Amino acid sequence: MEQLIRQLTFKRVGVTLVESGGRLLRERWRNTFLDEGRQVRPFLWEQLLESDVKGTKADDAFNRAKTWKCYLFFESSTDIAILDFSQSKLVKRSDFVVWESEYADLYIVDEHMTWTYVVPHEQEYGPYFIKRIKGEPK
Repeated sequence: MEQLIRQLTFKRVGVTLVESGGRLLRERWRNTFLDEGRQVRPFLWEQLLESDVKGTKADDAFNRAKTWKCYLFFESSTDIAILDFSQSKLVKRSDFVVWESEYADLYIVDEHMTWTYVVPHEQEYGPYFIKRIKGEPK
């Protein structure tokens, strides 16, 4: 996590670490962005393989959508980071890449859960961007 915090603060992203709540945020994300009962693969991001917005399109969508306050959580850690992009420089996918397995798959979501940006540990996949309109079916 220290590596990720250094990379983001270098880009002037405010980072507040919360060492709990990851499980609850993952569950809320799953209920918002995945179809009910859809998780049939080991990793959450693998459910997004058919997403229309991936790769550089996802990077661009993230940089257009990001709000000053977002939550970052991981596939297998209870840690959460609250991200403040209000003073940040342009953030790239590579700024989120870490090699520690606990923090390798990361999920960023706005505070209202209207969009998510997912960077998987498998570099040949993703990233993915999904936007949900309130009331829209999954």
